[in-house]
Amino acid sequence: KRSNGFWYVGYTDSGRRRWKSTKATRKRDALLFLMEFKEAIKPKPRRVLFSEFIREYNEIEGPNLRESTLVGIYGRSFKSFMDVCGDQDLSSYTTRDADLFKARRVKHCSPTTVNIEFRSLKRIFNCAIRWDIIKENPFMKSSPLRVPEKRPTCLTEGEFTRLQKETAEPLLKRLFEFAVLTGMRLGEIQNLNWTNIDFEK
Repeated sequence: KRSNGFWYVGYTDSGRRRWKSTKATRKRDALLFLMEFKEAIKPKPRRVLFSEFIREYNEIEGPNLRESTLVGIYGRSFKSFMDVCGDQDLSSYTTRDADLFKARRVKHCSPTTVNIEFRSLKRIFNCAIRWDIIKENPFMKSSPLRVPEKRPTCLTEGEFTRLQKETAEPLLKRLFEFAVLTGMRLGEIQNLNWTNIDFEK
């Protein structure tokens, strides 16, 4: 309070000390002014479009990811999200958008694919929180889709016999037989070394 009877607010702007009159002579009125003034000078949240954030994310986080992950999984997820929810300010997306995304996407692809995209999007919104761009992740209160359990697809004995008869190439025939008898996947067979075989057991 100054000698003229008015209360002033002291604050720092660009490193300089400044004073602003509250135009109030009573402390109670000055405190009300102070509350409004604090709100007015609060730094405004940075507005970032989803597409802008993705460019930043790819530049900063991209080197830490495999290209197949960044382009294939993340790239598809980001495009699908924008197709469904639009290219909005990051802070404007809500849990409804996350749920809408799942509901629309599952009409075009499997629940497993939707869940992979869901996890990718949840991760990048967490990154936006870490970078102080947004306060809440719209995917945090949403849940992945329930994926119905499927029994693994197996060849019947008859189908396997027919496959062997139809296969003319001897090496391919032996490969099919090896795969069926061991239950190994193609990648496992291709990476198999002699050291992986226990001839005694």
